[in-house]
Amino acid sequence: MGTEDSHATETTENEPEVRNAERLKFFTDAVVAIAMTLLILPLLESIAEASNEHHTPHEWLSEHGGQLFSFALSFAIIASFWRSHHELFEGVRGFTGGLMWLNLAWMLGIVWLPVPTAIVGAANMPTDVTVVLLYIGTMLATSLLLLAMTLLVRRHPELAEPGVPRREHGVSVAAATSILFTVSLVIALVIVATFEGAGGKAYYALFVLFLTAPLENLLYKRLERRKTPSPSPTKS
Repeated sequence: MGTEDSHATETTENEPEVRNAERLKFFTDAVVAIAMTLLILPLLESIAEASNEHHTPHEWLSEHGGQLFSFALSFAIIASFWRSHHELFEGVRGFTGGLMWLNLAWMLGIVWLPVPTAIVGAANMPTDVTVVLLYIGTMLATSLLLLAMTLLVRRHPELAEPGVPRREHGVSVAAATSILFTVSLVIALVIVATFEGAGGKAYYALFVLFLTAPLENLLYKRLERRKTPSPSPTKS
């Protein structure tokens, strides 16, 4: 009797504590919304400066085209990150300490992204290796953290709502995104190192993200193939 009780206590102590995920979801959504709002602040400041210098709207648009591009690009990237995060946590009922820390690190990447976005859009800051690493590197790190959270939830079915299937689709999407961010980072660094004065053209490398869907489908098929057991040989 005593042995059984001690074994039960040991099992309970070794299992990670699972907490309700609702507050974590709401908190994360609020942080993402604030980060997306912060992206617009440099543009608002530039409008005030243009007004003081009596610039026309056309002059403002021409002068701050880089800022507008970086704002729209980062807004779309954060929106894509949020959508993937929402799809992951939609079927999650609880979280462990490990998932919480991964999620906090992911939020750090989201909150930090407006900083390199402002640097990219600044007219007097040239595009160099450091800026590319800060900008696309932040996106890559955030994507890798989302992949880590997806794998953790997949390996711990007790965190998911009852009846939620294994997350091969989510894994393939997060993996495809991480791969393509890596490719875009390498391409952007090569452009900056090879072509002097390439400027914002280096960020065109992010258009490889349009390949996410076909790459995700390829990875998903491979995951499904690994799940399907090979037929056992029939005895003659």
